[in-house]
Amino acid sequence: MAIIFATACGRHQDELYRSAKARFEEGRFLDATKLAQQGYASSQDNPQSPWRWKFALLLAEVQLFRADTKSAEALLADHPPARFAFLTPRYEMLRGYLLSGTKRDAEGQDLLKRAVADARSLGDVEVQSDAWLYFGMSRMYAAPLAADSDFQRAQSLAQANRLEYEQAAALSNRGLIQINRERYADAIPLLEAARQVADRAGARLISALALNNLAVCYENFGNLDQALQFQESSVRELEQFGLEKFLSTGYSELGLIHLRREETAVALRYFQGAFNLVSKDARVQYSLAAALLADVLEQTGSLDEAQRFSKIAFDFADQQDKAAIASITLTQAAIAERRGQHDQAIAIYQETLKIGNDAPSVLWQARAGLAGVYAAQGDFANADQNYAKALAVIASNRADQLKTDYKITFLSNLIRFYQDYVALLIQHGDSNRALEIADSSRASVLTEDLLGQSETSRAALLPQIQKAAKGSRSVFLFYWLAPRTSYVWAITGFESKAVPLSDQRQISQDVASYRALIEQEKRDPLAGSSQAGARLYQELIAPVAALVPRGSRVVVVPDGVLHNLNFETLLVASPQPHYWIDEVTISIAPSLGIVRAGKPSSSARRSLLLMGDPVTEGTGYPPLPQAALEIAKVERQFPANGATVLTGPQAVVDAYSAAQPGKFSTIHFATHVDANAQSPLDSSIILSPQANGFRLYARDVARMPLHADLVTISACRGAGARTLSGEGLVGFAWAFFQARAQNVVTSLWDVYDNSTAQLMDDFYSSVAAGHSYADALRQAKLKMLHSNYQRPYYWAPFQLYSRTI
Repeated sequence: MAIIFATACGRHQDELYRSAKARFEEGRFLDATKLAQQGYASSQDNPQSPWRWKFALLLAEVQLFRADTKSAEALLADHPPARFAFLTPRYEMLRGYLLSGTKRDAEGQDLLKRAVADARSLGDVEVQSDAWLYFGMSRMYAAPLAADSDFQRAQSLAQANRLEYEQAAALSNRGLIQINRERYADAIPLLEAARQVADRAGARLISALALNNLAVCYENFGNLDQALQFQESSVRELEQFGLEKFLSTGYSELGLIHLRREETAVALRYFQGAFNLVSKDARVQYSLAAALLADVLEQTGSLDEAQRFSKIAFDFADQQDKAAIASITLTQAAIAERRGQHDQAIAIYQETLKIGNDAPSVLWQARAGLAGVYAAQGDFANADQNYAKALAVIASNRADQLKTDYKITFLSNLIRFYQDYVALLIQHGDSNRALEIADSSRASVLTEDLLGQSETSRAALLPQIQKAAKGSRSVFLFYWLAPRTSYVWAITGFESKAVPLSDQRQISQDVASYRALIEQEKRDPLAGSSQAGARLYQELIAPVAALVPRGSRVVVVPDGVLHNLNFETLLVASPQPHYWIDEVTISIAPSLGIVRAGKPSSSARRSLLLMGDPVTEGTGYPPLPQAALEIAKVERQFPANGATVLTGPQAVVDAYSAAQPGKFSTIHFATHVDANAQSPLDSSIILSPQANGFRLYARDVARMPLHADLVTISACRGAGARTLSGEGLVGFAWAFFQARAQNVVTSLWDVYDNSTAQLMDDFYSSVAAGHSYADALRQAKLKMLHSNYQRPYYWAPFQLYSRTI
């Protein structure tokens, strides 16, 4: 009977253990805790049984995931007896993870290494995979690339042995590493795979967290609709688990998305929900939730409530975290400012400067706040002085600024600062200085300054541009979009004129409508009445048309949504309706500050690096049927011994640097592009897959010095890819300019294979005949405009970005 009873008891413990472990992997930590505690308690009277130790280890693992380190440490105080050696690797794994990140981190890392080795020697593949997971988690932030390697080992073991929970966890963690590296496009396929495997395994928490991280990716792409869809799905899942910490974070992310969508009331509701979920015992998270709530309440004008939550945030904050305290103090200053308590606001902003003297993002916002208060008091001198000081902080700390958390929210605040400063300067009649400040924002918001200059070194910007305009017989049109009043500066070799335009909202609506007509509906605006196209001409060109006569060379410096507009397609009403391309030759400059006078680009072409027609299997992008034809047509325009052509499996990321791109005068890509509007330097050219991926990032391009006179990105996005954005493709122009290329041709939208091959052939033929790049591209477009491809969808996507005029 004793043997029978022991077997029955063992069967009961086994079933209980399996149930507890299943709840843990599902993410139901409370249920898993109860079951594990039940098994642990029932095995206390039998120290000879391994179940006491198995339940102790499982219970410790659950508590680690619940962030209850004290309980986990108590359970892991004793090592399992030697007779239960098969439990040693799991103990070492959990104990090592517990110690990692503490003063005993080195000991913890040693234990994790031993756990991997001992599990391998015992042939315990599951624990070996788990150990690699914990090893990776222990150094995910300190050594992300090493952690990714750990997760890849865990993934390989799990996939080979059908351990779907471990496989899903590894994929999810690898996706999170890419997010932390701001490589959102690389994170998405990992997170989508994690979701699929987690759903099969019933690992619902991993699936929910993968959805949350996908939302973060799409928010950074500026795709707020997709981000909202993923985040709402994630929150619905998290609501079923009762995990306040995760759910509070999910609500906060939803609030931020709705805030960006200008749905403030909805955002406020989610921030309130996030705050209500956080325990006061979690002081730092409680303070952060209160701070977010105070900030949005201040923006909505609920100043008493904003003051109350700001006090809560301050009281629960880590008083040693000066950046957090300074950020809360900023909100308090803004509350006083909105109440019209100017003297109090000034005093609080000045106190913020003292507290946050090591936090650049706090310093410039405090300076900007002071400037706003002084401006409201009519004290232009102090307002201007504080704006200038804020500008100096931004300039000297730009690289750090762009790495802040919630980067998009930060950049929105940053551009508002420039808008306020520009408005102040124009109000006081200093349109030249306003132009310098407006142009400096191009580098600050997009990337580091191309020339290594600070904003304050641009005092001679207008004379430099006028000199370039006179030498090249060009007209510069610099656009500045703002919520209240937008502006265009028209600059010729002899005069400069700043003209107010329609507000930003009207212009944005017209651009969206006109682009939809051309790109999505593929219609010919000349074939019917296009109110948007004609209205955009009246809004953007007519106010300065007297300075832009027919036959002009025009350099457009766009802003915001105007990056998505091809100005050549604007409709001129008289003498009969026609496109503006019939009158002028247009090139684009992302910033006035990078423009240099020089000899116009011509047919000087010594050598060609041509990459494209990649292997698309495994990338999520469709094949490009006409890419090979385009490549052949471009190649034939160059001497036979002057072209290096990399296609198919040769067109990989590493091949770009291996080809020594700095020795080529022309570089041409014929492939897909994935553009990132919110972080343009994370835009990527899609090449053939290899071990380290298939994306050539704009930020990596910028690090490789070039001497190229021309870089062409003949980009298609194909079915299933995200919408291209002008801002994202400007990221490539900036990147190649930073690498010292002189001219970049790239596309604003999806291009048609057949027409693109023909346009590129005509473009390069015209360049070979001695025409400038701007003239050659215009001639190729005009030829297409008078062919079967007369609709702008075919000829208008490509634009020339140039830094030499």
